[in-house]
Amino acid sequence: MGLAVAAASCAAPLIRLTETAPLTIAFWRVLLAAGGAWLIMAVAKPSCSQTRSPGAVTWLAGMFLGLHFWAWITSLQFTSVANSVLLVATQPVWAALLGRLFVKEKVPLTGWIGIGVAFAGCLLTVEVSGIQLQGDLLALLGAVLAAVYLVLGRGQRKTLGLLPYVTHLYTAAACTLALLVLLTHEPWTANQTGDWWILIALAAIPTAIGHSIYNKLLKVAPAYIVATGITAEPIGASLLALWWLGEAPPQQTLLAAPIVLTGIFLVGWSLRRETK
Repeated sequence: MGLAVAAASCAAPLIRLTETAPLTIAFWRVLLAAGGAWLIMAVAKPSCSQTRSPGAVTWLAGMFLGLHFWAWITSLQFTSVANSVLLVATQPVWAALLGRLFVKEKVPLTGWIGIGVAFAGCLLTVEVSGIQLQGDLLALLGAVLAAVYLVLGRGQRKTLGLLPYVTHLYTAAACTLALLVLLTHEPWTANQTGDWWILIALAAIPTAIGHSIYNKLLKVAPAYIVATGITAEPIGASLLALWWLGEAPPQQTLLAAPIVLTGIFLVGWSLRRETK
C-alpha cells in the first residue's frame, strides 16, 4: 500500500506541469498503461493463472475508472493540488457504503468511526464559493466514481488474475475516454513535445504501479480498506507540489492532514481486529 500511495501521489503534480487538455491527459494515461499491460500479457501468457476470462463487469469497472480520471484531472484546473487529492480521497466513505450495499461486506464500528474522521478532515478543505467550488465538486465526483470502480474490482479480483484484470480494465478506461474525446472534440495529442514524457510517466508510475497495486490488494482486502489507504495520497502529492511547483498547501489543508491520517489508522485497526 505504501508503494502504491507513493506512486499515485506523483499524478497530480505531474498533471499540473502539462498544458494538455484534461481529457487528453486521461486518455493517454490509460491508453499507454493498457498498451504496456497487453505487451506483458503477450510475454507472460503461458504463466498467467486465472479461473475465468474478464467479462462485462471488468469493462464496467474500467468505464468508471476512466470517468474517475476525467473528473479528477479536470478538477486540478480549478482548485489546488492539495484540495483536489484530499477530496478525491473521500473514496472510503463511498466504497464502504457501496460495498455494504452491493457485495454485503460488513464495516466494523471502528471502521465507520475512522471513515467519519477521515471524511471530516476532508470537509475542512472545501470552499463554499468561487471557481474553487467547481474543482472541489469535480474532485468529490471523482471520489464516488473511483469508489464504484474499486467495489466492482473487489468482486472481480476474487476469481480473476491481476494481469488479465488490469489489462482489460485499462483498455475499457481508454475506450471510455476515447469516446468522450470524440464527443467533446478535445484534441487527441499533447500540446507540447515535453508533455509526452509526462504522459508516459503518468502511465508508468501512478497507473501501472499505483493503480495496479491497488487492484492487487483488492484480492485480499475489502474495497473500503484499499480506498482508505488511498487517503494518504494528499500528503505525498502536497509535498511534491511544494517541491516541483512551489505550491504550498492551503492552511486548512495542513490542519486537515493529521485528521485524515487518524482516520486511516482507525480503519486499518478495524481490519486487524476483524481479522483476529
